[in-house]
Amino acid sequence: GFYNSGQFPPGSMGPKIEAAIRFLKGGGEEVIITSIDKLFEAIDGTAGTHIYRDDVSP
Repeated sequence: GFYNSGQFPPGSMGPKIEAAIRFLKGGGEEVIITSIDKLFEAIDGTAGTHIYRDDVSP
């Protein structure tokens, strides 16, 4: 996937994506990565990066 191919370098989105993958593989359903000022828009689905369990390989 994108993470394993180096698309998310350390110090950028890498740690966030790694944590998201661990959360989803541990049973979580959805991860939202966003800034605090976009929190409400992200919850509404109009901002942020949304990753779902179905997006992560087992």
